[in-house]
Amino acid sequence: MATLVVDNVSCASCRYIVEQTLPAMADVRRVEVPFKTKTAAVLFDDAATSVAAMAEATIQSGYPSKGTQ
Repeated sequence: MATLVVDNVSCASCRYIVEQTLPAMADVRRVEVPFKTKTAAVLFDDAATSVAAMAEATIQSGYPSKGTQ
């Protein structure tokens, strides 16, 4: 499990985009993005992907993030 601090998440649509972006990655199993806290809790297989790769995916979707794992 990792936590990403996600910039620019300010509404339900923003949350939806992040929640659709991360599960498209290999072995991301669950994503929860409460837009009020501007974070994403991500359950993933760290042998298949990394926090850095997930942060890059959110950047590509317009929501820069950084991992706090």
